[in-house]
Amino acid sequence: MELNENDSEGFYQLIRKQRDPGNTCASAFIFKEEIINTDPEIREAWADYFYDLATPSENPNFDPIFKNHVEQDSGGKPKDDPNSYRKITITSSVGKVVEKIHLSRNEDKILERQKQQGVRQGGIWSPSAYKIFVNSLLTTFEENQIGATIGSIYCGIPTVADDVTLITTDPYELQTMLDIQSSFANKNRYEISEQKSVVLTFNDSSEYRTANVASHLLLGRITIESEIHKRILKTFGNIIRNENSIERKLAIRQLATKSLQSGSWFTKTVEIANIYDLPSPYDIIDNPPGKQLWKNLVNKTVGDHCIKQMISEAKSKSTLSRLNYENVKEGKIHNIWKSCGTNPYAITSASLKAKLATGTIYLQYHRAKFSNGHVSPICQLCAEEEEDILHFILKCSKLQYIRDDFLHMIGEVLTENLEDQDLIQELITNDEHLCQLVIDCSKFRFLNENAQNRIETLSRGLCHKLFQQRAILIEQ
Repeated sequence: MELNENDSEGFYQLIRKQRDPGNTCASAFIFKEEIINTDPEIREAWADYFYDLATPSENPNFDPIFKNHVEQDSGGKPKDDPNSYRKITITSSVGKVVEKIHLSRNEDKILERQKQQGVRQGGIWSPSAYKIFVNSLLTTFEENQIGATIGSIYCGIPTVADDVTLITTDPYELQTMLDIQSSFANKNRYEISEQKSVVLTFNDSSEYRTANVASHLLLGRITIESEIHKRILKTFGNIIRNENSIERKLAIRQLATKSLQSGSWFTKTVEIANIYDLPSPYDIIDNPPGKQLWKNLVNKTVGDHCIKQMISEAKSKSTLSRLNYENVKEGKIHNIWKSCGTNPYAITSASLKAKLATGTIYLQYHRAKFSNGHVSPICQLCAEEEEDILHFILKCSKLQYIRDDFLHMIGEVLTENLEDQDLIQELITNDEHLCQLVIDCSKFRFLNENAQNRIETLSRGLCHKLFQQRAILIEQ
């Protein structure tokens, strides 16, 4: 479903559908890269999921020496003796007797559960228990002042239950923090989720970052500043249409007595109207336009002005040379996102396509570019040439067996939708054209919507498979 802020009816239809008490089950979901869509399969998948969740994991990176030390230090009272455990004093005497009897009679089951499970997911006690567990890690960072500070106040590792954020202004210090975190995890025998880990960079002065304009163009959104300007102008229109109101009288007074440099909110509306070549507040205050007329005029004028500015900025960004932004309209998302719908797998693959389209995917060429000569740009898989985007998508020989089938299917789509055989041949044989076709086929305007959607689906799968196999081969 495609919704935007102006489609309030569709938005609330979606919300009501999601909140419908009769809507208690999913028809299908993806588990271990397989689509599960029958009741027995869904039940079995949930059983496997919770079994895996409750089973202690083993990893070759775990620290066996630390484990042996812990097991030796815990010697003394036998673990399987109920008398080895001291009762805490928050329950009544009767409760303690019942607890003692329960512990004695169910000794084997309790010990097995303790071995297999940690704190219960979603339990009231679980966050507090985990804080006690992870506190030594947090103390290590704070006592050694590793991470960000504001003045003398340490704020390098804000934590909520098992969600940890590492904050620093130095990439080398960040690596140190990651090493300490990894060492702590290996000693305590738990794994850090790669899927839930991400690096965010703020106020980065380096060239290698996604231009802000790219995100707006992909989503068909205007800047926050322009959105604020819209609301100011619409509010001004509401004020001047409200006859005999105090706000309108105040607007007349402020516009008559205050200069543009005064900082008055009403004179600010004059500056904003001038930016977008809209009628001046001085001219419309005595003869205000109708509500809908003014709203439509503001929305269109501000939106068009902002989109035009973003397109102009995008033309100056070399990383956006493969992104089609010529047909961008406010509220219309780019085909990279639009074509994936609500499928979680497709959305994940589309995020990779977005990185390719904005030139921000991190390949060996980019690592070398920002390493001051310490890293080679040569492809780690084939060792034949520099691993840039073109090489990754079309040329790496180690990935050729993956791309062959996808490129063949893309060629079939072109054959079905284009009559000019010379044009088809040009698109398939020219590396630059073929690379553009894979990254963002909407740049070729002669392709109809159906062809664009089919090619986008195929190329999305191709890029995801290429990147997935690249990661596997590099790790091997």
